Amino acid sequence: MNALAIRRTARNVWSFYRGYVDSPVHALSAALLAIFRILVFVDPLFAILAIAAYVIPPIVLFSTDWSARFEPADEPKGRSSEPPRSTDSRSTERGGTGIG
Repeated sequence: MNALAIRRTARNVWSFYRGYVDSPVHALSAALLAIFRILVFVDPLFAILAIAAYVIPPIVLFSTDWSARFEPADEPKGRSSEPPRSTDSRSTERGGTGIG
């Protein structure tokens, strides 16, 4: 495997991960991790289920074509080239400049 292929694979994994953490599947696996972690007090073997519930879903989803949904974007979500607008109307109502 050459350096270009490794770099491309790493970029694909990172792109998948950024999309995966915002998905309901990640929320479910994190909830299962927490539930099974609590159940470790009942039986220590629940630790195996906790780790499996958190680690296996992203591996399975990445190895299938589910990861193709997450293409790298040119611009991250929530970011705009426009400067943020001030929402403080108190200073502009009294003839102020809107600063401070």
